[in-house]
Amino acid sequence: MQQQIHEREQANEGKPPAVAHSEWFFPVRHEPSWFNFTKFIPDAVCWVIPDGDDIEIHNVRVFNPEMRGQGIGTEMIRHIREAFPHHHIWVDTWEHSRPFWEAMVAAGYVDSIENEYNWPCSDTNCTTCHPTRVTGRRRAQ
Repeated sequence: MQQQIHEREQANEGKPPAVAHSEWFFPVRHEPSWFNFTKFIPDAVCWVIPDGDDIEIHNVRVFNPEMRGQGIGTEMIRHIREAFPHHHIWVDTWEHSRPFWEAMVAAGYVDSIENEYNWPCSDTNCTTCHPTRVTGRRRAQ
């Protein structure tokens, strides 16, 4: 019994997480030690990047804008926490998604937001990240 507990607490670097959830994790084509979390395909997806005792969540997407705010992202992150219960889960975040990640930290699904600075997204139509760009067009160079 003690050996099973010890094995479960070891890092999952380079391997899918818990056997019960392995069907939801597929290696990313160009980074085989990273995983696509696919439980919510075709509605949502993200990358899970194991690194020792750390798990980075990256490229979180709920594809249909009308489905955002319905709890799909929260469920996705909750399942990742269940798959990696003993790991430190962290994210970097754009300004427009910071409230979501702060809620994930408050819920205990994510341990930390690592960029504590303003990081605007690349979507020039995002008025949260680019409040002064009325048209969404990029400036001429």
